[in-house]
Amino acid sequence: MARRTCDPWIESIFVLLLFGLPFALGAVEAWGYGAMEVGVAVLAALLLARGWRRGHLAWFASPMNIGLCVFLLLLLLHGLPLPHAMLARLSPRLTEIAASDGAPAWISLALNRTLWREELLKWIAYSAMFFIATGWLHEPRRVKRFFIYFVAVGVSLTLFALVQLVFWNGKLFWRIETASAFPFGPYVNHNHFAGFIELTLGATLGLLLAEIYPALSGRVRLRDEAMARILLFAGLGVLLLTGLLLSRSRGGIVSVLGASAILPFLLRRSDSRRALLAALFVLALLVGGVLGLGSGIAFERPQFAGDPSVRYRLAIWRETLTLVRDYWWLGCGLGNFAEIFPAYKRGFAGFFTVHPENDYLQALAELGVLGFGLLLAVIFIYARGVLRLLQQRRDDQARGLATGGMFGLLAFSLHGLYDFNFHIPANAFAFVLMAAMTQTITALHVRSNGEIAFLMRARQWTRGRSAKLFTGVVLAGLLGAIGYAALSLRAAIHHQRFLAWFRTYRVESPEQALRATDHLIPGYEAEMRHWRARQLFDYGRLPERPRLQQYAFFERAAELAEEAARARPARGRYWALWARTLAELGERERALWAFERGVQLDPTNAEIRYDLGRYAIFLGDRERALKELSRARHLDPSLDLEQTLDLLSQLTDNERLLRRVLVGEEEATAFTIWYQKRFERMKRASDRP
Repeated sequence: MARRTCDPWIESIFVLLLFGLPFALGAVEAWGYGAMEVGVAVLAALLLARGWRRGHLAWFASPMNIGLCVFLLLLLLHGLPLPHAMLARLSPRLTEIAASDGAPAWISLALNRTLWREELLKWIAYSAMFFIATGWLHEPRRVKRFFIYFVAVGVSLTLFALVQLVFWNGKLFWRIETASAFPFGPYVNHNHFAGFIELTLGATLGLLLAEIYPALSGRVRLRDEAMARILLFAGLGVLLLTGLLLSRSRGGIVSVLGASAILPFLLRRSDSRRALLAALFVLALLVGGVLGLGSGIAFERPQFAGDPSVRYRLAIWRETLTLVRDYWWLGCGLGNFAEIFPAYKRGFAGFFTVHPENDYLQALAELGVLGFGLLLAVIFIYARGVLRLLQQRRDDQARGLATGGMFGLLAFSLHGLYDFNFHIPANAFAFVLMAAMTQTITALHVRSNGEIAFLMRARQWTRGRSAKLFTGVVLAGLLGAIGYAALSLRAAIHHQRFLAWFRTYRVESPEQALRATDHLIPGYEAEMRHWRARQLFDYGRLPERPRLQQYAFFERAAELAEEAARARPARGRYWALWARTLAELGERERALWAFERGVQLDPTNAEIRYDLGRYAIFLGDRERALKELSRARHLDPSLDLEQTLDLLSQLTDNERLLRRVLVGEEEATAFTIWYQKRFERMKRASDRP
């Protein structure tokens, strides 16, 4: 009864998530990864209910389980408030950022606890999903069915991507606007499409190898039906590879080639290597033929020649290593890389860096040596166990599927060296599911009498040992799943509410904005105060308003901007906005201090430096004004040259000093014209009686 009621529901939810998340823009939006988290909670509840009805819970015993639990506890530690004295010992640099007048007495390692909470919920979902999948996929036929599901979703994504490529109108699904320069299929970025295709390509290769292995070993002869399956899987593999090439993702192509070169060395059995190389050779020939008949669009020179993306990655990696040095032991906080990194950024001004284009480097920066080392230990234990089990297998189909799964996992892992596919929820979900499938298929063994045995040590806890304790644990698990789903749903709703508020607050009239008492959304209080303060500051600078009304706008803006800066002490732009309001209110010392703090936290922000330079002109500090305005224009050459020169001319007429704000020789002519006009204006003014 339990099998008929629970198992179809569990499989249906797995399939729904596997198919739905990639088409939901990769689940990068709050509603997307919120649905994933709720789906995992439902899976956990169903699996617990299934175990209670059957009277036992089963799982694979491995040191990896303990390591993963310790790792999750470490992630939880990042969000726990700590006293200043303890935080100073654990992370001195973080204490410097957080310490200021009005700062709370207790501060967590993750300064932005909203970002920490989002990432923590995702990590819990991935970990729970791995345990759920390994605890449920205890039948080889079921595992093989999931390999087929992977192929189906990969083919669906590729076909959709090709259709959208042909009829592209600049919008995803022909309706959704995107600012990305490289969308492909339902993904905002072609590299993330490639990451998912790498996993589905591994599943396709596994099914192909499951048919080739018996023929190469001589156990069976190729018949019409077997040959048809081989041609079918080979054709689907060619379709996936063609989609990967047409996505023009160099990272995806390099990852697949790297996995093809590395995996044969990891396989110890000679027939396994021979079968893998044969399958890859067939796929390479077929793809080569397809591209030879086509236009070769995937190899257009602009996509494979050198471009700024390589220099950008190298620069970001170098600056991230500087961040790692300051947060060596425990990192800068889970999910808080984008919060802390602006203080270390030195180039590529105008780009807001959310990820360092390297998942491993970001993990090291956010988790420190302790967390990153623990994560590597979990990965090593998993890989070592799978390879050891694969060596023991005699089942050709199981070896083929496991080899294909390892290929997909390896290609995806290599892609993480120069992209951030692990931070795309749809891809991370598929990766974890593929890891569970690969481990399970290597651990399952079907005996001659049809009985299923485990090569990997499995533990089982039955209700007969202690019915009350068993029921209590199941109920606790169900309550935990319900609570987790409620937290995830609440976080997603709050995020959507904030986005709705952000789209509507800007159209309010000045008087309405001044009187507004926003209902603050939990987790987004600082952001709402900052944007409201920015609106009031802009309204206060309208020239047609009396000075008294302007003062009222600036006073309210200063109050909100200070609260936002205290709540998000690592955001330089928040401190800069507070500095601007203080400057308008005439609080010179505090304004200069807030400006300097903003520049320290975000040194490549041209807007902050430009405003500081303007304020230095107001204070009569010529050297500071020249330094900041020059730096601002070098960071952002689009800043108006003539306006900058007009500002500086209030302090100096020295041509050599004024030339410091020029960016490149092409502005010399514009400077000469401006200087001549200014000289003529000064001459006319002096000739007047």
